[in-house]
Amino acid sequence: MLTVRCTTKLLKRMSAPDASVAPTPDTRLGDWYATVLQMRPQHLVLLVNERTRLAVVIAVRDFLAPGPNIADAIAHVLEDLGVEPGVVRAERRAMSAVSFARPSSRNISETMNALALRLEELRERSPNLADHALSLKLCEFPVAIPGHGVRPPAEVARQVLGSPAGALRARQER
Repeated sequence: MLTVRCTTKLLKRMSAPDASVAPTPDTRLGDWYATVLQMRPQHLVLLVNERTRLAVVIAVRDFLAPGPNIADAIAHVLEDLGVEPGVVRAERRAMSAVSFARPSSRNISETMNALALRLEELRERSPNLADHALSLKLCEFPVAIPGHGVRPPAEVARQVLGSPAGALRARQER
């Protein structure tokens, strides 16, 4: 089970039922937090992992569509960060069902705000970058991560998932 804790604005947009209680996630990365960003040419959802501060960018229409879009976007980023394929497959299986809930912690909002500003800068400089490429760039942007100091989320995610340190695959500019 993947638990996505959404801002009130995003929950309203989803017309989600009561999302006050969420099951404990089955994923090794734990809860993800999501907010909607009104950017051009399309609105985006910024997903940030609570444990590692890993960021994934997905179009609102893909986030709201039924199916595995959220889990696929997360798994694709993990693959391109060099996480072991078996670990990615296990994490993807654990994300086969998605639960939406209200945020349970405010300590991630500062990171989300910093990543949203960084995302705006990236969009201004490179307006044609795909959402996936934006995700990979955000994963290399150092942020404060509880228990890890100020580090790129990609490093922490690889560490948490037991994958060796390594560079991003050469798909960032795709």
